[in-house]
Amino acid sequence: MLDRFRESRFGLSEEDWCVLTTSRANVLLVGPDPLTSAIVDALRATFADPIAQWDPHNGTVTAPPCATLLLRQADDMTLDDQQRLDAWLAAGPSPQVITTSTQSLFPFVERGAFLAALYYRLNIVYLTFDDSGIGSP
Repeated sequence: MLDRFRESRFGLSEEDWCVLTTSRANVLLVGPDPLTSAIVDALRATFADPIAQWDPHNGTVTAPPCATLLLRQADDMTLDDQQRLDAWLAAGPSPQVITTSTQSLFPFVERGAFLAALYYRLNIVYLTFDDSGIGSP
């Protein structure tokens, strides 16, 4: 599987691949939506079951309890959405959270538009991508 990723347009290094597939750490992928969604789909086989998706506008998970939680477009979440997610994550066994965002969330934290506690909970492994592949944080 590593060879497939080395040759892919994602440009993941061997070290990045090992971290993404073995650490079970929360991952924050920042980049254009079609690309980050493709990366999540390519990594899906490595996620622990059951996999659930957070609906940020309803604050619900499609399958309770889960081992992997997908959170797409975190930069679109309201503070209310963020508070519900943070409370849900704090209330029970913590799944691995795979988050995508079209832009860096740190400026949102600095402006008070994104909860710092949630940002640091989600941002364990931080990878930025652009249309040419992997970038730096």
